[in-house]
Amino acid sequence: MATEPGGELRIGNALKEARTRAGLDIRTVEDKTKIRTRYLRALESEEWDTLPGHAYVKGFLRTYANLLGLDADALVDEYRRTVEGPQASPVPLGEGVLQARRRVRESRAPSGGPSRGLIVGGLVVVIVAILLVLGLTASEDGGGGDEGKGKGDRKERKQGKGDKGKGRQAAKPESSPKRVELRFVTNTDGLPVCLLRNGKEPLIDGVAGSAGSEETATGESFDLRFPAGYDVGQFDLFLGGDKHKFAEVSDPQAFRITPPRTVESLENTSEDCP
Repeated sequence: MATEPGGELRIGNALKEARTRAGLDIRTVEDKTKIRTRYLRALESEEWDTLPGHAYVKGFLRTYANLLGLDADALVDEYRRTVEGPQASPVPLGEGVLQARRRVRESRAPSGGPSRGLIVGGLVVVIVAILLVLGLTASEDGGGGDEGKGKGDRKERKQGKGDKGKGRQAAKPESSPKRVELRFVTNTDGLPVCLLRNGKEPLIDGVAGSAGSEETATGESFDLRFPAGYDVGQFDLFLGGDKHKFAEVSDPQAFRITPPRTVESLENTSEDCP
């Protein structure tokens, strides 16, 4: 990969030189990656303000690097260090820092154990006490003899018939489900996409996993965003077990999914994942 004299990796130069060596023009790369030409040129010239949010840029870098046979992880790490660094973390997230953070988390983990154990133990004691009280109460109520028992049985049978009728009434299906059952299947590597549950919880944060990966979730609504457009063969979306059909597009797209299986286009297609 292209580096400066001081050993610093230049993302744009590395992409452009690799593309030139491979004999690919920008239009060909656009066809193969489904990333728009202006975004590809922005990556090669490192015009980060032209690109969408950080999560999408890292997805673009992985997709472009994989096409050119470059080390995608190295490019993404360099982007985090040189572009995200001032906002995301003042310390480069090298392996040493990650190991140190893991050790801090592990050292803190045992301190939470006793408190959780006390809470669980207290709940067990309360449940046992409630069961004992209910058992004593039931024994006192059942001591009225066989005659009382017979009357009680008849009363329970009558109540059972009434409850059965109520059960039939309550079993009527709701006119409109309140939740969406969703399954997103990725058919290609490095697909730039963002999937949010209930408008705020990121399930896919900027780039999908490798081909064959799936994301299954249930929620009141979902936002599905494609910052570089998509090819209909790159993914499958199932709602309640039924496959949804998308039209072929090349521009950025965003959708809102609501019960029962409603998919609506959104005007704002450039929002980043939270």
